[in-house]
Amino acid sequence: MVNVTSVNLPAPTDWQAFERLTRDLFESEWQTDDARANGRSGQEQHGVDVFGTDRVHKKWVGIQCKGRSGGSYGKALKEKDLREEVEKAKAFRPPLDRFILATTAPNDARIQEVARELNEKNRKELLFEVDVMGWDEIKAVLNRHPHVAAIHCSGVSTIADLQISEAMNDLRGDISRELTGISSAILDFQRSASAAIEREPSDDALGQRITDAADLLNDSPAQSAISRLEKLLETEGREASARNRFRLKANLGSAHFAKGDKDTAIDWYRQAHDEYPDTSEALSILAAAESIAGNREKAAELAASAMAMREPQQRAAGVFLETAPAETPWQELQDQLPKQFQRIPEFLLALAEHAQKAGQITDCRRLTKDAVNRDPENWRVRAYAGYLRFQELAEREDIRSLRLMRKSDIEIVEDARAHFLLAWDLLQASGWAREAETCVMNALSASLMLGDDEKAEELIEEAFRKLGDAPQLLRFRAAYQMHKGENSAVADALSRIPEGDRDPNDELMLLQARINEDDPEAALARAEVLYREAEDDSLRIAFGNCRILAAAQVSPALFKEVAHDVMTEHPDSTLLLACFVFNYPGDLDDPTVIDRLAELSGHETNSFARVGAAHALARVGRNSDAADIYIDLCSPDTDTPQLRMALQTLVNSRRTREARELYGKIDAGIKDTPSMRRIGSVIFQCAGNLTGARKELEHVFRTGEETLEDRARWIDICERQPDTTAIAQYLDTVPVDIAGNPRMRMHFAHKLDHYTDDFHKALEIGYRALRDGYEDSQIHLGFMVGLILTGRSGRHVDFNREVVEEDTVVVVSRDHADPLTRIIETAPVPRGGPRRNFP
Repeated sequence: MVNVTSVNLPAPTDWQAFERLTRDLFESEWQTDDARANGRSGQEQHGVDVFGTDRVHKKWVGIQCKGRSGGSYGKALKEKDLREEVEKAKAFRPPLDRFILATTAPNDARIQEVARELNEKNRKELLFEVDVMGWDEIKAVLNRHPHVAAIHCSGVSTIADLQISEAMNDLRGDISRELTGISSAILDFQRSASAAIEREPSDDALGQRITDAADLLNDSPAQSAISRLEKLLETEGREASARNRFRLKANLGSAHFAKGDKDTAIDWYRQAHDEYPDTSEALSILAAAESIAGNREKAAELAASAMAMREPQQRAAGVFLETAPAETPWQELQDQLPKQFQRIPEFLLALAEHAQKAGQITDCRRLTKDAVNRDPENWRVRAYAGYLRFQELAEREDIRSLRLMRKSDIEIVEDARAHFLLAWDLLQASGWAREAETCVMNALSASLMLGDDEKAEELIEEAFRKLGDAPQLLRFRAAYQMHKGENSAVADALSRIPEGDRDPNDELMLLQARINEDDPEAALARAEVLYREAEDDSLRIAFGNCRILAAAQVSPALFKEVAHDVMTEHPDSTLLLACFVFNYPGDLDDPTVIDRLAELSGHETNSFARVGAAHALARVGRNSDAADIYIDLCSPDTDTPQLRMALQTLVNSRRTREARELYGKIDAGIKDTPSMRRIGSVIFQCAGNLTGARKELEHVFRTGEETLEDRARWIDICERQPDTTAIAQYLDTVPVDIAGNPRMRMHFAHKLDHYTDDFHKALEIGYRALRDGYEDSQIHLGFMVGLILTGRSGRHVDFNREVVEEDTVVVVSRDHADPLTRIIETAPVPRGGPRRNFP
């Protein structure tokens, strides 16, 4: 007879799936409802993964699950393994009556002999029975429980628990991009009032023309003002008064400063001083020149002299504030200003910055608000206010590296962005292109930190239309496109930056783009050059990471060689070891390496390195260790990969209570998304709250973003409640041409086979899935086992035909013999085209 034991039924592909199969299988075999997984990953389990009451034989039984050669997660079972697990099981409480070591390895005569010896030894010591069940014996038990085989071995994996492998595959690209060190930094900007235009009113005609030319800086490119002022200096400068020549040259300095040419600005300011020496205006402009040149002490001395004169200048007061020692109390600085300057908005903001540096955040916010209220349409005031607001988070490494923000942080970023956006709007018509670039870049960074991709896209297009291929904008576009996975666009953006102007982060992004664009050899060659040339240790580690990532895509042997080379030079780098563990080809069968990573992550202070370690630990099954890191690096107020991975690793390490507590703290706006509701459903399901799990999924259904996987999980929950009526009612609505992943469609065919009598529909959906997933061996297995061997469809559909037509599933009956089931295909890889309906 064709049954589960007579087919080449593969074992589950990971240890979590094998453990779930074991739990469900023996719960059915023991006719009990108390089969449970023991503890959580990382806890002492005393040799027992699953325990429960065998109500048939009246025994308390513990099972150790050992995934071995039948799966892809271990090696052949050894005698040493059996003896160690039996010894551990002696400490299990209450004491066991029977201990089973279940393995995906084939039956082994020597291991079974050792089991008999231990069994006899334990019998004499009044201890538990010892048994070993290889995959062949497990299949024999499965044959008695076809419903369990249908769920776990039908070609469609169970969906009751979260699968870490899918999550890690999703994260792989993000982790690779993170290794470039891209961050959302807020750029500093020129806040100086010392570079303001010289537009004092003048009674003469030339003086007015100078003022008009200087005013071009407010709504035209800086070069327009420069051209007009140079023309005035050339045509009228010789006959002009000393004061007008001073104003012409001072404004030329300001125009060049707006253009970004500091050296030329300094030169014009010094010439302006020489035209009108020994005046407060001249001393003020010379103080500005020294301040821009970085001569702070000289600038401060000149500013103090200018403020002490009979007609103190606003420019001198600005230099005085800029050059004052950071530790000077803001109240003391304000008292030293002439009274007429104490409430000037730019000066209030300079005082606010001193208050902020002293930790006086309340005073800083009050002064900033006062400044904005006094001149709300001044771009300098808005840009400076946004900068100060953002500086409240500047030292937060978790925000810089992980964009981890709580509610209060989000409010700060939103407020800062509002200032930057208004400054950008005001600056677009001005000649201050450099400041406009800085403001829009800061608004862009804030938008990404807030997760507002739509606004970021809008600002990027606006910025390029207004500013062209500015290097900082090109860098931002490259980083943004890397964030989106558009790797070819990354290289295009960075290639427009002159090679001599590229910085290390540009090189890191280019390397990553090459790796992601399947050019790992070129990336590896370039990374090795940059690695050897880098003098800074952090840069060497970053380029070393790229070497490991590129080598991993070339070959396993080269990966191990390069990783050994890099990690030998940096043995204590958490980030490098995390990169090695995460990208290791196949199974990393070296616990000492994983233990070393866990140890390093415990001492690591860099959030970026810690999250890399968490990703790697989760990938190799150390879910509890990973969860501890993720929890420390996430906030329920911010939807980050770390928050989602914290929830998933808590579930996978059986820390369900903690997962529920964290999920319960998640902000309503974050929780009310389909993706987060799906995670919530799994958490409730694993906690045994099936009603809560079902409600979470039904919330997803109401959004219109339902997937086949959502419905499959919903059916799984209804089965456990049980509510078969709801399942049948839903399945009646499923069309035969349902679209989606072939494995999921096969799963639906199994459910139709089990809960309805529409066997034609079950076979039709299953067969369509078989054709679309023909190269997937699990699909063939699902059709044969789930629908023919263990299903009802193969027994109830009438296949009587005079001629066997194309692509027909038939049952061949023989007298006095069991029927043989065969799938007959007319093409080796049938795809698409018309499907033949079942009779």
